[in-house]
Amino acid sequence: MNQEEQIKKSRDLAKEILLLTRDHLLVSLRFLHMALYQFKSFQLIDNNTIGSNGEMLFYDYKYILKTYKGEKEVLARTYLHMVFHWIFYDPFKVGIEDANLWNLATDIAVENIILELNIKAVETQRDIEQKDVIDKLKEKTEITAEKLYKYFWRNPLTEDQLKKDSALFKRDEHSIWGFNLKQKQFDSQIDAEFIYKKFEEQKEEYQEEIQEEWEKISERVKVELETFSKERGEETTALIQNIKEVHRDHYDYGEFLKQFSVLSEEIQVNNDEFDYGFYTYGMQLYGNLPLIEPLEHKEVYKIKDFVIAIDTSGSCSGEVVQDFLNKTYSIMKSTENFFKKVNIHIIQCDAKIQQDTKITSDEEFEKFMDNLQLFGFGGTDFRPVFYYVEELIEQGEFDNLKGLIYFTDGYGIFPEWRPKYDVAFVFLDENYNEKKVPSWAIKLVLQEDELKI
Repeated sequence: MNQEEQIKKSRDLAKEILLLTRDHLLVSLRFLHMALYQFKSFQLIDNNTIGSNGEMLFYDYKYILKTYKGEKEVLARTYLHMVFHWIFYDPFKVGIEDANLWNLATDIAVENIILELNIKAVETQRDIEQKDVIDKLKEKTEITAEKLYKYFWRNPLTEDQLKKDSALFKRDEHSIWGFNLKQKQFDSQIDAEFIYKKFEEQKEEYQEEIQEEWEKISERVKVELETFSKERGEETTALIQNIKEVHRDHYDYGEFLKQFSVLSEEIQVNNDEFDYGFYTYGMQLYGNLPLIEPLEHKEVYKIKDFVIAIDTSGSCSGEVVQDFLNKTYSIMKSTENFFKKVNIHIIQCDAKIQQDTKITSDEEFEKFMDNLQLFGFGGTDFRPVFYYVEELIEQGEFDNLKGLIYFTDGYGIFPEWRPKYDVAFVFLDENYNEKKVPSWAIKLVLQEDELKI
């Protein structure tokens, strides 16, 4: 057998090993069927690694043979690791300032899930060392890619520690996520020309197609995961936690506030009911005398009567509360959302009412923010706010109270009765862990960066 034939045989063997590895994973993880079989083709590269762009799996056949011979479980672990990255949309994350930290955060989150699955076919020699690192991190943050990234951003690793942890948790080549392959990396010119063209000429459209496909797969995995957990008789906590975070809805806070608007008249030019024909005719006929003046009132949907309740219990930090109020204030200043004259009560409460500040204008809100002082920091009971608001309504304090927003960490006693106005409990994603709210309340989860102005 000559050298060319030997190389072809080695390549065929490497691909066969990959396909068998995939099939063996399916035996233990049936709920991942669609995800495991999503890689539609297997493309050769020559860089001693393995990776995927979501549609194709790229591998160095020499790397596959060497890895399988040395510790075959590593190959199964790597394949599963790659699949989870796509299920959790790790390659599609935008706005990342530090790619190295994001790579590490996603790798740790995925490896934690695999460790918890406790599947013998993917156990490797690194597991004990990985568990030690993860156990220490669990004392400080939840093990999801988003939360790990934020933790590392606030608590920077030394350069040596970053390199050490990255090497410990890395399995696949993340640079392939961004479709940054160069022609010289491919074994065959045919593959190179095909991939280069698809990546460079149709990069944006191609990536959108891949993302849409993995969104469908991820949703299917989420549905089938419940059955899988019941069959095993145990919950795969880390996997469920990560996939719920991926599929959690996120909202634009400004748009969300519009739900609490009411129809009323406000002094402003009403262009919708203004007839420019008669106006122009009058100006032409008399020089500077329009026949019809613009209407000065217009009916609009905006926020007027409103309550903002702030949880000032010990678990809500002053900085986070300030960010929330600053964000609300910045939205309030927009004439598109709030009336110029408003009736807003900002109520601070822990286990009892600590302070109520009435706001009727931008100037009062600005003064309040300049002199903001938080009171409380005791336990949490949501009920006093609702009792207090009922008293304000009975006293005629509100003309038409549309809603109340309660900013909280969620650890408190909810009222058992439904108020006559809409209620929303706003949680910060960092402190959120599937908090249950009453069926009559709206639940909104905000990312910390959504509170920044």
